[in-house]
Amino acid sequence: TVIESGGKYAELDPSLASMIQEFVQDTIAEQQQRIKELQEKLSTTTDENEHYKLERIIDKLQLAIYALENKNFADAEKQYRLILDTDEKNPDALEGLGFTLARQDKYEESIFYYDKLLEDEPDNYEALVNNAWSYALLKNYEKSLEILNSSEDPNSNDVVILSHKCWILHKLDLHNDAIETCKKALSHGTNDSRVLMAYSLSLSLLNRSEEALPIYEKLYSEYPNDFPTIINY
Repeated sequence: TVIESGGKYAELDPSLASMIQEFVQDTIAEQQQRIKELQEKLSTTTDENEHYKLERIIDKLQLAIYALENKNFADAEKQYRLILDTDEKNPDALEGLGFTLARQDKYEESIFYYDKLLEDEPDNYEALVNNAWSYALLKNYEKSLEILNSSEDPNSNDVVILSHKCWILHKLDLHNDAIETCKKALSHGTNDSRVLMAYSLSLSLLNRSEEALPIYEKLYSEYPNDFPTIINY
């Protein structure tokens, strides 16, 4: 369900739930690969302190993965913090912490850790997208849009970024831009409720009600149980 996927991030938009689950699975896969790399390094190190440090990181990453698999974001947060206690720039812990904090609606803290990660990994796609949406949920739409624009190839058809931008442009009252971005997102097959909502509301606010009506109808047909929450957001 939406709630199981984590906090307001998903409650805002039912279609975010599946995207969040994909990010969870991607994070797990990346960190499982990272554990393999650390285990190889562990097998060759002769430094006792380094050996202990690597063992500890591997152990905490394994516990964090288990917590993520069970949607226990608070416990995953704890494991990532323990890694940072001894390795303050560990990229896996910084990204994991940013993600798990956002799942618990701790957006300001989430941004702090994503920003630290992005200092060293400015092209980290997942960190950029999640960071942008944390800013959006704090209603800092200008910053959110700035991040998305910096992460997007002008010729990109990235539906995730386009969907985020639809809603943010609408909230910034840039309704013509929102409409064009929504059209582009919809042309790539998305039924993201933020796209449908931003599209219909922006059309209505520009007194294009006849065009907005079929979009409202599509929004209701796709999300009948969530329609009152979505439309009153």
